[in-house]
Amino acid sequence: MLRSLLLIASILLTIGCGGREVVDDPETSYAGIADFFSFVNDKLEADQARAIADVFANVVGLVGDQEAFGGANLRRHGLRPLAAQARDLLASGSITDEQRSRLAQSLGTLDIPQDVLDAYSRPATSPSPFRNVALQDNVACRTIWTEGFPPPGPEPIICFVYYEWLDRDGDAHRIYVPVEWEGDEAKELYFDAAADAIHGAEDVYGDWAPFGPSRIVFALLPDSDDPNTVASVPSTHSRPYCPVTIFGNFEIDAVEDFAQSVAHEYFHCFQDTAIGVTTNYSTAKWWIEGAAEYFSNTVYPSTNDEQGSLSDFESAINTVALVDMSYESNVFFQYLENRLGSPGAVFDLVRTLPPGGSRPGQMAALGGLPDAANVFQEFAQAYLDKAITDSGGGALPIGPFEIPRDHLLDGANEATLEAAPFTFGRYRVNYVEGDEYDIAITSGSVAGNQGTHPPGETGGWEPYPNRIEAGCSEQELSVVITSVAPVERDLFRLFVTPTLREVEEDECDECVIGKWVVNTEESLSPAVFGSMLSDDFDFRLVSNSGNVFLSLHENGRVEQEADNFETLFASSTSSGEVRSRIRINGSMEGNYVLSNGTITLDITTSITEASASVEVPIVGVMADEPFDLDGLMEELIMEPATYSCEGDRLEIQTPTSGGALFGPLYSRVSDDPPS
Repeated sequence: MLRSLLLIASILLTIGCGGREVVDDPETSYAGIADFFSFVNDKLEADQARAIADVFANVVGLVGDQEAFGGANLRRHGLRPLAAQARDLLASGSITDEQRSRLAQSLGTLDIPQDVLDAYSRPATSPSPFRNVALQDNVACRTIWTEGFPPPGPEPIICFVYYEWLDRDGDAHRIYVPVEWEGDEAKELYFDAAADAIHGAEDVYGDWAPFGPSRIVFALLPDSDDPNTVASVPSTHSRPYCPVTIFGNFEIDAVEDFAQSVAHEYFHCFQDTAIGVTTNYSTAKWWIEGAAEYFSNTVYPSTNDEQGSLSDFESAINTVALVDMSYESNVFFQYLENRLGSPGAVFDLVRTLPPGGSRPGQMAALGGLPDAANVFQEFAQAYLDKAITDSGGGALPIGPFEIPRDHLLDGANEATLEAAPFTFGRYRVNYVEGDEYDIAITSGSVAGNQGTHPPGETGGWEPYPNRIEAGCSEQELSVVITSVAPVERDLFRLFVTPTLREVEEDECDECVIGKWVVNTEESLSPAVFGSMLSDDFDFRLVSNSGNVFLSLHENGRVEQEADNFETLFASSTSSGEVRSRIRINGSMEGNYVLSNGTITLDITTSITEASASVEVPIVGVMADEPFDLDGLMEELIMEPATYSCEGDRLEIQTPTSGGALFGPLYSRVSDDPPS
């Protein structure tokens, strides 16, 4: 992936595309600007100027890893903070002339001053920006790249041709191409892709804030030791334009991935102008890089180069806080688009984040976003459900997920579930078959959120249940807990205390497990409505249509669903025949308990969308009356009922408040209730 391009030591401000570890010495690891300079002080006798020069030379392929880093295990990041450090050293007067010369040469090779670049360049001379330019002295141009660009003489050679255009706001954009590559059709595809990326980024980012001018330079340099080094924004320091350097190995990427990487780089410049120049990359990189990855995908929604870091997120999120991540945090910003509705809404949120400051300050800013606690918990749940939709459509290819071994718990034991701020505390709890539990749930002083559901299911996240019915079959819970506490050491703790309770006789009847449908013609009778209507009514069934389903699960969960159910009755009164129609649509869910030949359906959790009405013709007019479905369910369901189950036939005799029995007969639809 081209994103990994400029990355050098976990210290550096990544404005490049992507980062991967280079492991030479497994016993040495450095993870910050302070650690990096501690390393160069130790290895290079406190010669920071030489250290920085070697870093730049390594990135452009002139110095190997061993010479630059002494074999240390450094995480490669962008060159931006190092460029700033180099400029500070050049301005300090505290380095020798030799150090100054070498440092200026390295910096100038990576980020050529505009006046020097223009002295070695000329505009395209034909309608096509990349063809028909006279060849120059290629050997001399390569030597200049290797040794650095000196101030031009009275007749400088021409090493570049550039193409320039104005955008919709009148800003100028240029692409500089080595003359040596003129006529190379394979490379021209990348030149065109870079121009397309600028146009695309302007179309997207330019709707939120002024875009500004830009400059892309395709560098005539040897390939870097790092095969992922492709492009860099070394610095916007004192630049009236966005500078992007493309290194000589850019063809390692497919053209479409390369274009998305350029869009990533341009978001960094856009962030500088629209949000603020980064003041502390090491603390802000979680959103600087993650947002640039996400927003580059809004320019190229079907390319999805950013998805290459999804595995990094998955391997880290159990123990690494979101605020300590980099490119891989793009999945969080993609979730925000799903939640907020548009990339523009995500940008409005991103521009409230600080471009520097301390790590606690970043944590406080993230935790201070609107409804942050619920947002982060629901992000975790959507991620685990693999239900985050990409900007280009379709779900992100997330997973598989692995629960840490010490997070696989036996439900019979007391347990403390923990989550550090902005991580996912993922657990799986097993309750063995044959036991049932009452569960006491308490939490510590630090606030947090929690959600559970059976493994393998999606959606339907609920708080940790207070009762586990494992008498008939093993039950498992997937649990995720989160916290947005602003201090790292403040862990959210969930204390789970089980109490074994006695299993009732005959509580396990596998016959009832499955999905059932009411046999309406046999089940409905005048007694059903006896408690609601006058005894003067003599009902007879005229017709019924639609279905009523009952799904009974091994874990004691029950769902009832009316699917366009309608029944029509006629009755004779002293005034003549009256017809009544009942319509029901919707669903309810809860728990059931079997005991000694009885079943109790406890609809404690209702997601009712049902509606019902009674239509009575009066003087030729049909008058609708509301039908209290919830009240009916309370009458018909909350009391224990006798049942019998054999094969594909289930009958439940439910007493009503009037003493009558509602005796629905069910036919089996399937042995497995829907998940």
